[in-house]
Amino acid sequence: MGEFIHESLKISFWIMIGLFLLSFLGNWVGSIASLLVFPVVIFVFIISIIHLKKYGEKKLAVTALVLSSAEILLTIYMLIMGVIEIGRYGF
Repeated sequence: MGEFIHESLKISFWIMIGLFLLSFLGNWVGSIASLLVFPVVIFVFIISIIHLKKYGEKKLAVTALVLSSAEILLTIYMLIMGVIEIGRYGF
């Protein structure tokens, strides 16, 4: 079971980074990547906490936890700014 958690953390971490970078594209690929970033970030956040609790290697888990937390905060900030802009200018 330990190998599964470690491998799933590595794979999902790199998927999270890739989707985050793809979300900056202005075309349909960026739009789809933007929609997929948040569920992947939540998964990485949960898996990294499990990895930290159970296993000795902490470098990857801490890096994944910090980056996923930063992306969650960035997403919440962008949602708040979007609501403010919609309130200011309407649809």
